Amino acid sequence: MRQRLVPVCAVLLGIGLAACGGGKSAVKAPATDLPTDLAKAVAAEYRISPQDLLDISVYGEADLTRPARVTADGRINFPLIGEVEIAGLTLAQAEAALRAKLNAFVVNPFVSVSVKESHARRVVILGEVTRPGAIDIPTTSPLTCVEAIAQAGGFTKYAAGNSVRVVRKTAAGGQETITVPVNDVTKGDKDKDLVLQPEDVIFVPQTLF
Repeated sequence: MRQRLVPVCAVLLGIGLAACGGGKSAVKAPATDLPTDLAKAVAAEYRISPQDLLDISVYGEADLTRPARVTADGRINFPLIGEVEIAGLTLAQAEAALRAKLNAFVVNPFVSVSVKESHARRVVILGEVTRPGAIDIPTTSPLTCVEAIAQAGGFTKYAAGNSVRVVRKTAAGGQETITVPVNDVTKGDKDKDLVLQPEDVIFVPQTLF
C-alpha cells in the first residue's frame, strides 16, 4: 500500500485542511458536468493489483480468450507465453505487454484486457486537480474526499471547489452521485466531507467563472 503523500492538515490551494473530517454528506445531484465517457477515463487510470480477476481476449483466437487471476506476487499465467508480471500496470500497458509476448506465436495479435473483479482499495480522481489519477485507501484509517484532493496536489485555479462530485456504485449495480462542497469543508464545515469507498470516482469540475 502506498504511503499517504500528504498529512491530513496539508494545504489545499492555500486553505488549511485542519478541518478535514470523516462526516458524510448525502447531497445528490445530476452528473451533468461529469466526463461523457467516465468508464474509459477511470479505466485509463486503473492499475492492476494482486488478486484482481481480468478478462483477457485475443481477437480471432478463441483459445486465448479467457479470465486470468493475478497471483499474490503480481503475475498471470497465460497460454503460449507462460507467466507474465502484470501487477502495477495500467490496462493499456498490460495489453501491450501481452501483445509483445504473443507476437512470437500470433500474427499482429489484438489484445484486450478488462477488470472483471477488482481487489484494489483505490479511488480515482479526475478533473481540475494537480495530479489526477488513482489514490490508495489506507488500511489503517479512512480516506475522505478532501484528503484525496490534497493527495492529488490540490485544486487547479479553475476548479469549482463546492461542486465536487463523487460517483459511487450502488449495491443494485447502478450509480449514485454525491456532491461534496470542499470549499465549505476547508472553512470548517467538516460534517460535509465524505468518507470514500473503494472504486469511488471523484470528479472536480471546472468553474463557470
